[in-house]
Amino acid sequence: VVLMEGSKAKKVILRILLIIAVILLSIIIVVASCYTFFYYSGKSQMHNMPDNVVIAVPADEIIESDGKVITYKGETYHYNEHVTSVLCIGVDKKQLGIDYGHIGTGGQADAVYLLTVDTLNSKYNVIAISRETMIDVNVYSTTGNYEGVEKMQLCLSYAYGDGEKTSCENTKLSVERLLYNIPINSCFALDCDGISVLNDKVGGVTVPAYDDNGELTGNNITLFGDEAEKYIRQRDINVLTSNNVRITKQLSYLKAFSDKAISNTKKDLTFPVTLFNTVSKYSYTDLNASKITYLAANAFANNKDISVNFKRIEGEVIKGDTGYAEFYPDDEALLELVLEVFYEKDVE
Repeated sequence: VVLMEGSKAKKVILRILLIIAVILLSIIIVVASCYTFFYYSGKSQMHNMPDNVVIAVPADEIIESDGKVITYKGETYHYNEHVTSVLCIGVDKKQLGIDYGHIGTGGQADAVYLLTVDTLNSKYNVIAISRETMIDVNVYSTTGNYEGVEKMQLCLSYAYGDGEKTSCENTKLSVERLLYNIPINSCFALDCDGISVLNDKVGGVTVPAYDDNGELTGNNITLFGDEAEKYIRQRDINVLTSNNVRITKQLSYLKAFSDKAISNTKKDLTFPVTLFNTVSKYSYTDLNASKITYLAANAFANNKDISVNFKRIEGEVIKGDTGYAEFYPDDEALLELVLEVFYEKDVE
């Protein structure tokens, strides 16, 4: 009798273990299926280039009318369709949106950076674009009626929208014009309050210290809380080129921030989603779980080392007729930057 009861007990235990194994296997299958769905859905969305895009890159000779194959200084370049991009906008406002429903009250694009990702070759670039860049901007009335196109500072493009979606779209359109109509896939806008939240979520950011004249002191400081916002936003508006100095500090900060974020992600692959969820109340974006899953998985597949190159559009700052600073890109430098980031040179 004791042997029979022991045998029954073993069978019961085996059944329980089998049930647990089936449940765990089902969970694994569901998780894997969800991951696969998000990954391939995100891949499709991040590389969804409109069919009617005509890239108007100037060159010595246009081989194809859509600008996807060009020659420049005797070299042939092909547009790299593996490159996708996210326009990141820092808005000079505490809370995104507009006041009393009036267009023009949603703040300005105080900082503009384009993240580009070559998903085939694992190349990452962050390109600083001066807020003072003179570019064609779509203009709207306070009630939202389209009134035409005017050349003005890039930062003002954000004001002609709802402070979120349409503001992002308007700024994106102007940046695309600057980059010869090369399409930008996604946008991310962050208000001022979100800076300290992001900074502290990665555990603080250590950056080079600058004096009041924008010169390096040779020391480093670790930023927490409101110190981060002060570091990347503060400038002397009475100095014509103060925004150029501020961009230099911002690039230092972004490099240090990205190093911390990458380090955290190597320990926890869900960290990008955690960051995304943390700042959701301080931001607007058309990025979604699928896009983020695809970008994160592509970045950290096969334990690859991630290297981010930080670049800036070079040019000249002058005092405009209105008294405000106007930034004009160097045409040759801009073209060569676009070819470097968005094209691949043919190798014989």
